[in-house]
Amino acid sequence: MLTYASPNRALILDAFKGDHSNFVRDDELDIAWKIFTPLLHHIDEQKPKPEPYAYGSRAPPSYDAFAARYGISRSDQPYTQVAQH
Repeated sequence: MLTYASPNRALILDAFKGDHSNFVRDDELDIAWKIFTPLLHHIDEQKPKPEPYAYGSRAPPSYDAFAARYGISRSDQPYTQVAQH
């Protein structure tokens, strides 16, 4: 019978072996909180409603105006999903 280590066991073993690639550094965590905390506060206070859009489309209809406001452009090439292996 073949048995596998639990994901937590494998994670801890990697850490003991010096592989910290699955862990976030404290400076990365600090920056993440600085970026997302204001966003989370805005969501809590303003309660914005998500804008629905068609399955398989790139974005809601309002995206083009939003992107233009920030100088973002996107390709007119057809959207394709790359298979992940």
